[in-house]
Amino acid sequence: MYGKYIKQNHKNIYGESLIKIPCPKYCVFYNGTKDRPAVEKIHLSSAFESSVNSGEFEWTATMYNLNSGKNEELLSKCKVLSEYMSFVNAVRKNYEEGMDAEVAVDRAVTECIQNGILADYLRGHRAEVIAMILTEFDEEAYRKGIFEEGHKEGLEQGRLEILLSLVKDGSLTVEKASAKLNISVEEFEKMMSDN
Repeated sequence: MYGKYIKQNHKNIYGESLIKIPCPKYCVFYNGTKDRPAVEKIHLSSAFESSVNSGEFEWTATMYNLNSGKNEELLSKCKVLSEYMSFVNAVRKNYEEGMDAEVAVDRAVTECIQNGILADYLRGHRAEVIAMILTEFDEEAYRKGIFEEGHKEGLEQGRLEILLSLVKDGSLTVEKASAKLNISVEEFEKMMSDN
């Protein structure tokens, strides 16, 4: 996009003067199944293996949750996004009904074409859409990932419950319990009041 902008505006990229370019705005569209806020800021540095405190490298995007009830105004203003979510939901519904991934996607494409959802695009690119979704969607990795996330969440919940119990019976201080979870005393006390 910047290359096109530079060419259209006849910018000299070979000189020594700084060339001013439009400020990018990054956004991410979320259509996963977890309950996420309608809009949130996400940072690339959250994915780094070690923390970056220097501020030398950061990438921030606004993430818009496209699931039902989260960004209805945005979806009402952008027909393509709205129809895309209808397609995603059709695939999801078929998959949840027990269809294997290929059948779920193929049937969703057929249903969407019949209902006028992304119809022209899906008619013209049916094979590519199906291949792309199936290439990106690894059923075995998905099931394994869901299991591992659930297992990890279960372990973390169990650990939290043990620490809460130890604090309540006086065997452990709030400070030590919060340190074991790498959270503040205030966060731990809030968890105590919530449980």
